[in-house]
Amino acid sequence: IKIIPIGQRYVPDNRLHEVLNALIERKQLRLRYRDYGMRRSSRLVSPQRLVYYRDNWYVDCWCHASKGLRTFSIARIEHSEITDNQAELVSEEALDNAFTRSYGVFAGEPVEWAILRFLPVVATEVSRQEWHSEQTGYWEGDDYVLTVPFSHSAELVQDILRYSPNVIVEAPAGLVQE
Repeated sequence: IKIIPIGQRYVPDNRLHEVLNALIERKQLRLRYRDYGMRRSSRLVSPQRLVYYRDNWYVDCWCHASKGLRTFSIARIEHSEITDNQAELVSEEALDNAFTRSYGVFAGEPVEWAILRFLPVVATEVSRQEWHSEQTGYWEGDDYVLTVPFSHSAELVQDILRYSPNVIVEAPAGLVQE
């Protein structure tokens, strides 16, 4: 067996253990976080789920500062501390609605539907893939047309580009531009 991680970010063992312990003990977690744009923030969160996605660890949380559900990359947590406060619990249904209804790890509510036409060279391969649980796909001649819901386009654009020049983004207009 050979496993080749691609794009895996380093997560100190103690950080992962602390997040996992807070999750298991249902305790709030105080974080110092650095986002993708290198901006730092302090957060008080109630961990809900641990997520392993594309060779990286994330934690879905109720963020007390923004009063909403958020996903945090564990590799971007600079400091964490378990508090004595009980975590705010969010229902599985609410978590699924927030985190699985559209494309990617930072999903959110679906805003738009991407319509992607895959040319014959890659059409069969793509027709056998699941990009999202609510996707639809159909054959139009030798082309495969895939429709997926999304709210944030960055991750979707990366995946579309993997199939360039054998994919045509048909809609929405903003995604065509990207």
